[in-house]
Amino acid sequence: MADERLGAQPHRISCLLVGQYWVKPALIGIGYCLGYSALERVSSIHAWSALEFTLWNPTPALTVALVMLFGPAYVPLAFVAAVLAGYADGSAPGAGNALGSAAILAGGYGALGAVLRKTMRKGWWVAEPRMLVKLLLGAASGSFVVSSGLAALHTDYNGIVSVEFLGKVGILWLGSTTGIFVLLPVLLLLGISARRWLSELRESRVDLALFILGLIAAESIVFFVDFAHELHLFYLMFIPVIWLALRRGIFGSTLAVLLTEIGMVIAVQIRGYPTETFLDFQMLMLVLGATGLLMGGAVTAWNRAQQQIRQQQQEMDRAARVTAIGTMGSALAHEISQPLASISTYARACQLLLNESPSVSSRLPETLDKIVDESERAGTVLRNMREAIAESRGDREAIDLRTLLDRVVRLVRAEPMRSTVTVTVAAESLPPVFGNRVHLEQVFLNLIRNAIEATVQVKRGNNVKVTGNRNGDHVEVVIDDEGEGIDSQTAGRLFEPFVTTKSHGLGLGLAISRNLMELGGGNIVFRNLPGGGARFVVRVPLYEPEHDGK
Repeated sequence: MADERLGAQPHRISCLLVGQYWVKPALIGIGYCLGYSALERVSSIHAWSALEFTLWNPTPALTVALVMLFGPAYVPLAFVAAVLAGYADGSAPGAGNALGSAAILAGGYGALGAVLRKTMRKGWWVAEPRMLVKLLLGAASGSFVVSSGLAALHTDYNGIVSVEFLGKVGILWLGSTTGIFVLLPVLLLLGISARRWLSELRESRVDLALFILGLIAAESIVFFVDFAHELHLFYLMFIPVIWLALRRGIFGSTLAVLLTEIGMVIAVQIRGYPTETFLDFQMLMLVLGATGLLMGGAVTAWNRAQQQIRQQQQEMDRAARVTAIGTMGSALAHEISQPLASISTYARACQLLLNESPSVSSRLPETLDKIVDESERAGTVLRNMREAIAESRGDREAIDLRTLLDRVVRLVRAEPMRSTVTVTVAAESLPPVFGNRVHLEQVFLNLIRNAIEATVQVKRGNNVKVTGNRNGDHVEVVIDDEGEGIDSQTAGRLFEPFVTTKSHGLGLGLAISRNLMELGGGNIVFRNLPGGGARFVVRVPLYEPEHDGK
């Protein structure tokens, strides 16, 4: 009996695994079919032909989202849902047309979803606005192809492209494209990043409340005030959508576009507008949807870029602190080694004196010996520290200096207090240099910041100019400011640690910068300009093929 139970165990496990494998597809299929049916029912307004194609058709968005999120294997499910929807109300004219329409809808929008899934990365709405443009253009193009196929199926063909055919294509394209613009971004956000989208919405409760109030006010004026033509006032509905897009980026604009479309459809139903008027509204809504989504995507991308700049700034600040500690350690080692050497010298002198006059305590020579030993040991530790700091060059590589300078300038421009000074870079066609990328970024960041601060303090100019050129086996980058320059007392010690012209500075920035450049085979020099201001010249070694592997 025990053997029988053991023999049955693998079978039960395999059944359990098979059951688990089919749970997710089954749930997805049931949810899709229910959603498809519900959207078909709520969007059945201003239909033409017995197949109920309408001016607002959100079901293609559901099909495209299904394939983009879960893959082309679900395309047959879209065909089944379209067939069921065609016969749901018993109005389909025949099996041939119903099956043909379902095949075109499922195949066309399934193919569109597969193409978008292949060409677009996850997170397109956060990382790259051009992906959003690709999505909207792809949706419009794919919808046109599908609409043309459906119109051809339901139009008597006599060898001439008729006005009736073009009208059907336009109506189908408008309804489907608007439905995709309005619903697809929301479905993708829920399918890929539901937690983040919902979190964004919770954080923007006040903004959402204000948006809804603004939308209600705008739609009330557009649809329920009779002193002007509705289409002339439709642009009032742009205001709340654009406002929420500016406030909350793509996460807010997707919801704003969806709620605006729903509100417009409800108003159209309440007022009983004819099909021609609804057609005009949908054309405007298509423009509004694209505008809101593109603006939301641009705002989100800008916020993301600012966050990346802040992160890069924090990383560079951490690198600066580490470098400052190293430079400070080197400076302290240099300063402390001198008194230690003096202590050792005096102790040895005392030992010589004791040898000449031994009539003192016998413990004194032993104590002096300990002083000498400890001072020498401390000196050895400090020398090792300086050598370790001097040899820490980091990884060096070939670097495009113009790209690095542009990156540093972008970081500086992102700082609010630097916004009154214009930093221009004139360094075209520079050859590659050889050095440590982080070190060079830190050096140029220190120097450009210093130049900006010097220019701001004087308040007689607002320009910092960065130029570059090749000079022998180095590239020289020149940074000119419009400050007061460096006074003669400070000029001779400018690159020494703890020497500064700033009231709250530590005097380590220039010392760190020169130390980093010397470690990489370059250097920094400066001079005052005749008309006022200072010029710092950074010399960076050129990249040579023999540098590979070093």
